[in-house]
Amino acid sequence: MRDERPLELELRGLSQAELELIKNYLELNHHRASHGQASPPIQEPPRSAKVVWLKDLAAGRGSEKSRSVRCK
Repeated sequence: MRDERPLELELRGLSQAELELIKNYLELNHHRASHGQASPPIQEPPRSAKVVWLKDLAAGRGSEKSRSVRCK
């Protein structure tokens, strides 16, 4: 298969409501694009934890004691 986008797309088996939904979506996005409005960027969900790499932790600590126990 080729990695090309067709100029036309044939949709079979969709209900009239589904076709109307697609039509409205395309019109809305065309209207936004013609006025220079882009879709808002997708934002990542807030992180609940901070990742700390042990190699970075050991290099930056110096003589301070670690509160966690490290096992091999």
